[in-house]
Amino acid sequence: MPRPAAPTSDLVSRPKGLLDQDHRELEHHLEVAALLLELLPADGRVSASHRGALEAALAYFRREAIWHTRDEELSLFPRLRRARNRRVAAALAQLATLTHEHEAVIKLHEAFEQAAAAGLKAARYSPRQRRTLQRLLRDLRAIYRRHMEIEDRQIFPLAAAVLGPAQMRSIDRDIAQRRR
Repeated sequence: MPRPAAPTSDLVSRPKGLLDQDHRELEHHLEVAALLLELLPADGRVSASHRGALEAALAYFRREAIWHTRDEELSLFPRLRRARNRRVAAALAQLATLTHEHEAVIKLHEAFEQAAAAGLKAARYSPRQRRTLQRLLRDLRAIYRRHMEIEDRQIFPLAAAVLGPAQMRSIDRDIAQRRR
């Protein structure tokens, strides 16, 4: 899977920018992984097409999902925390929750990757492995659903409103540098 495009200008500063685009791609890959697990044959055998699609989803989770988390944790959230604004002060508890959720999803992604790798190596998933993967995906999707709702509807628009163009361009540059 190709790397997401590095921002070229004002992709973050628009409420529907690169960070929002990352959310849509993450939702897509979570959906694909869930569908692949549903479509495995009863014997758990992994076909070449299942393997390729699952490996692509795992690669996405391993790279782009982690980059997105870093983009927020290293660029967006610190600038919001430093902003001297009443609206941001009211959102600080949400930022703490989002940071905690980032830690939780990283652990879930690691567990999912370990469980998925075992089945890929054997070219077969046992019923227990399949249930474990499905549970991990349900947990990931539940956390991400709440998490993205807060970011998409509150945090990203708040950042666009209070940080100003110069800081938003600085975030764009940070993201571009990390994703090279």
